[in-house]
Amino acid sequence: MRRSAGRCPAFLEGLTAEFFGQVILVNGNSWPYPAVEPRQYRLRLLNGSNVRFYRLSTDGSGPFPVAQTATEDGFLYQLLPLDALLEISPGERVDLVADFRGLRGSQCTLTNGALTPFPDETPVTPPEDMILQPALGPEGARVAIAGHIAQGPVRGRRAPARLLLLQETDSFGRSRPLLGTMEQGEPTLSNPTTEDPAPKTAEIWGVFDTTPDTYPIHLRLVRFQMLDRAPFTSDQDP
Repeated sequence: MRRSAGRCPAFLEGLTAEFFGQVILVNGNSWPYPAVEPRQYRLRLLNGSNVRFYRLSTDGSGPFPVAQTATEDGFLYQLLPLDALLEISPGERVDLVADFRGLRGSQCTLTNGALTPFPDETPVTPPEDMILQPALGPEGARVAIAGHIAQGPVRGRRAPARLLLLQETDSFGRSRPLLGTMEQGEPTLSNPTTEDPAPKTAEIWGVFDTTPDTYPIHLRLVRFQMLDRAPFTSDQDP
């Protein structure tokens, strides 16, 4: 917990930079026990937490096959088998197919292993590491899944047309990253719009995240594809 220096009103003295609750909800229920059949399921996930990331697994591993079928923007070009734990950020959506056919008569627990704040702070502790525990019932019908489900990915690489800067701006120590420009630097909520692409055009943007936490960026009313990511170092004007 941080307090701002100087003339801070009494009702602001308890502000926290990030708040992590201790009860995990799934569809409004705390730590549910859903009844499932040993078959394939399509799962549509939305991380509704405001700051908590999730690194989902079943007791630290993946005892049943999971394939990703869609992201924020829609269906992927083809199924993406997940060979690592699924990480999902606040506000992020993913579409999955989980295959429970090999779990007849067994029990597993979906857990969260993401650090708080993500990605390299405090290990999560019980009961915050528990998500849900499916109860396996009798056999059900099999779901037919196509291997080719959407148009091909965007191709081509060139220099970014716009360079943007993600910075934190809050006098009370709270995380409030705002997207500004490399030229204008740190923005405020009252700044006018800086990026106004023309309709029906395509651009490549480069975004530099200077905040201490991993932070999801939501671009409204556009379709976009991640081309690359990499660490960077820089000298930052205070």
